[in-house]
Amino acid sequence: MKLSVMIASSALLFGMGAVGCGPSSGSGTCTVDNCGGCCLNGACQTGTAVSACGRNAATCAVCGTGQTCNSSQVCAFDGASMWRVRPVSATVKNNNNGAKWDADDSAADPFVELYCPANANDKTATTGTVSDSYSPTWSGDGCLVSASTLISGGFAYQVSDSDVIGSEPITAKISVTVTEANLLAGSAAVTPTDGLMALSIALQKQ
Repeated sequence: MKLSVMIASSALLFGMGAVGCGPSSGSGTCTVDNCGGCCLNGACQTGTAVSACGRNAATCAVCGTGQTCNSSQVCAFDGASMWRVRPVSATVKNNNNGAKWDADDSAADPFVELYCPANANDKTATTGTVSDSYSPTWSGDGCLVSASTLISGGFAYQVSDSDVIGSEPITAKISVTVTEANLLAGSAAVTPTDGLMALSIALQKQ
C-alpha cells in the first residue's frame, strides 16, 4: 500500500510539472513549448506586466515611461495617460532683426504661450515672464494633455517679449509634431526660428 501511494504521488508531481504555460521558476526551462508568456532569466513569466511584457516565449521586454503591456502582450502607449508639455529653457537672439528688444537696450523679457493641441483656437497655458534675459528658464508651467491627443494633434507654441505697452513676437505660432519616440525620450523636437536660437520643451508623464 505504501509503495503504490508513493508511485501515485510521484506520477502526480511529474504530471503537474509537465503541464501549462504559466510562470516557471526553473532556470533554462522557458521555451515556446511550455510558455505562452515571455522568458526572463530562463523562467516563464505571464508576459502581461510592464516590467516583463511579451508572448510566445520571447525575451521579456520592459515597457518605457507611459507605456503599458496591452492585451496582445506588447508594450504600447496608453492613449489615456496624461502628459505635461512644459517649456524648460530658451536662448533668444540679442537683437530683434537688428533692432533693440527694449528701448533701454536691455535684454528681452521672454514668455511662452502653449496651444494643446496645436489646433486649439486659444492658448491653453502661458509661462511666467523672465525679465531681461537672453537665456530664460521656466519651471512648473505647461499644459496637460493626453498621449493620444498629443500624438494625433501635436501642440503649438509662441515665444514673445513682454513690453510695458504689450508684447512683440520673438517667434510666430509654431506647430510641433509629437511621436511615441518623443514621449519615450521625454522631450519634443523644436526647430529654432525668427528671434529664437534654442528652445527646450519637456514631455512629462503625470
